Amino acid sequence: GLYHSYCPKQGIITYEVHADPIELGVDFAIPCGIIINELFTDALKHAFPPDLGYPGTMKISMGIAGKNYRLIVTDDGKGFADGLDPRKTDSLGYTLVDLFVKQLSGTMKITKKKGVSVTIEFPVPKNKK
Repeated sequence: GLYHSYCPKQGIITYEVHADPIELGVDFAIPCGIIINELFTDALKHAFPPDLGYPGTMKISMGIAGKNYRLIVTDDGKGFADGLDPRKTDSLGYTLVDLFVKQLSGTMKITKKKGVSVTIEFPVPKNKK
């Protein structure tokens, strides 16, 4: 739904979803859903402004890396302005992302290279494999 709302010209921005077959309890699934929603929306709004109309790709992946879940949201859009750290702005989206990452006892790494990549890792509960 977000894709169709923010991309009036279908096909200019493509997206890929790669997810390992994992089960998340509701305590993890809801925060992950909100995190993905915020990062995806932010990229659609800012990485590929409709007035520029250039093509791009967004990728979302989720899996297990060692003892952690790993969620990665990337885009090859215009990237952040030099010196901008979205975690240090008044952005409601990144404030929510940061809040939910902390709730999951996770870490977040933002890489700004040919677009933006956000990698979030949080521990797999001990009762999960």
